[in-house]
Amino acid sequence: MNFMVRPSKSFLFDLLESKLCRLSGEVGLDAACDNMKNRRMFKTKKYIGLDINLETLIKVSSKSTVLQSQQLYSVHADMANLNGLTKNSCDVVVSTNTIYQIPKNLQANVILNLCEMVNSRGTFICELSLNDQFDELLAIIKKYFVKMQIYYYKNWLSQKYEKIFERDGYLGSHPIASKKFFRFLAWLISRGEFLTYRNRRGKKHAVIIATARHEAKDEVFSLSGVPIVAGNIYSLFEYQRNINDNDDKKN
Repeated sequence: MNFMVRPSKSFLFDLLESKLCRLSGEVGLDAACDNMKNRRMFKTKKYIGLDINLETLIKVSSKSTVLQSQQLYSVHADMANLNGLTKNSCDVVVSTNTIYQIPKNLQANVILNLCEMVNSRGTFICELSLNDQFDELLAIIKKYFVKMQIYYYKNWLSQKYEKIFERDGYLGSHPIASKKFFRFLAWLISRGEFLTYRNRRGKKHAVIIATARHEAKDEVFSLSGVPIVAGNIYSLFEYQRNINDNDDKKN
């Protein structure tokens, strides 16, 4: 159970946890992992935490002994360019609370990149906002996967509750909403999301769970050739820079 300040977040992370606990395999990729708060939910042998914020990755990777013993790897990268990662190699790929923050003109490319990381037996879990980009992004996912489940959430009751505490759209560590009683209340309200998730009308977000990749030729995940910049942090930025430098020399 995830007692968050927002009912919608409690639903999201309870749903995510319930799905990930049943997904094993070799490699799990957490796209835009931030401080790797989702790591505990992954049951894959390897957890790959990918994020664009190097400073955050360095802070998390300061516990290098623990991370390495858990087969955890950090990748400094921009999801709009995953050149250097092995396509068709991940058993689980997850992206939550992220896509809406990416410039609209890059979102389709990001979704495409993440879909291409999933192997033929793998699962793609993605959270999207129900905005004018949603149908376009959903269509991309449909092109890559045979099976799909959609959970529409943040219903009218969650919206009403969250609006009470929001300040300019931000709730964060609200002094009242963050208290134990109100976190429990938010969790209780979030139970209603499990009753209404099939109906898109009036919702603000959706979780897409896609399986059975179309025509994926499975590969073995490898970070071979990707430079390490600190601890166990691999940098796609450095990898791509080296590739570009070599191309310039050839020309």
